[in-house]
Amino acid sequence: MKKRYQWLLHAGILTGILLLVDVFDHYQLERSGGHLFHEDGSVVSLWDRIRGHLASQGIAWMVLAATGVIEWVYHRGFRKGNLLILGILSLLTGLVLTAGLLAYNTWRFGVERSFPWEFAGLVAGYTFLYLVVRDYFRRLVVSAQEKAERTQAELMALRSQVDPHFLFNTLNMIYGTALKEKAPETADHIEQLAGMLRYVLIRSESVPVEAEKRFLEEYLALQRKRIPAGVRLDVSLPAVDPEVRIAPLLLIPFVENAFRYGISAEEPSFIRLELSVRKGRLDFFLLNSIHEKSRQVTGEGTGIRNTLRRLELLYPDRHTIHIGETPEGFRVALTLHL
Repeated sequence: MKKRYQWLLHAGILTGILLLVDVFDHYQLERSGGHLFHEDGSVVSLWDRIRGHLASQGIAWMVLAATGVIEWVYHRGFRKGNLLILGILSLLTGLVLTAGLLAYNTWRFGVERSFPWEFAGLVAGYTFLYLVVRDYFRRLVVSAQEKAERTQAELMALRSQVDPHFLFNTLNMIYGTALKEKAPETADHIEQLAGMLRYVLIRSESVPVEAEKRFLEEYLALQRKRIPAGVRLDVSLPAVDPEVRIAPLLLIPFVENAFRYGISAEEPSFIRLELSVRKGRLDFFLLNSIHEKSRQVTGEGTGIRNTLRRLELLYPDRHTIHIGETPEGFRVALTLHL
């Protein structure tokens, strides 16, 4: 639901609550023997109070302002976990709203009353409780959505997988044929490909970063044998702590994208790749040449789009990524807090 509609819905709910409070106040006043009077001296009935509040633009603007403040606190304060600011703003909201209601009643009905601290506390408590409960249900919804998306992604992955036994048996057959035909280089390529496929078919939720690095190295080794001799590859993949883990196949879509769009047989081409892990932080940097004949995708391609979504699901609030063209070339800069 859009923020504007959330605000208006909240304003409607709060208006209903205020009317209920007004009904309660009216009966409490009558029980104590007091009454409110119109300017002509007639007694203000309950319906008069309700109709007057509903027809009052001042009350409407005050409710809109109050709920606007609460919505702002929710999106700007509470969602960032600052409970102290939340408490202060909840208290201020209660005081301001109560003071506004008191001023309206004094102006509208000409009755001076002491400041209702209990009501101010009630509004402040309502503000705080509303924010906490709303965020709780938001987290439930987000958790359910993420679980459903993970399940759907797993089903799609299972559907797209070729049976591993059939696949590796076929590769072994081709490997043996290449050796018989005295094509050792082809046999080496097949062996490399088989190793990469074994990694691709891993179903673990995380793998050592070192394993991801080796996969990139094997992919680069295959690409080096394919690309034109003039293409410049600058690769920095130093050894990393074997205990550090990462979700598998997070980095390869960006590298594939670079080879697909950054290599040209007619124009000078380059790819620069850097990967480092320090103190639980992974930095991945990729820069490649840009060619007008094949403009690069910045997130619309299926592989890149799926990877960006995986990052959102697996590393929420623990990653930053920048993708796009720069004067130096097409750039991908990813930081993960592992």
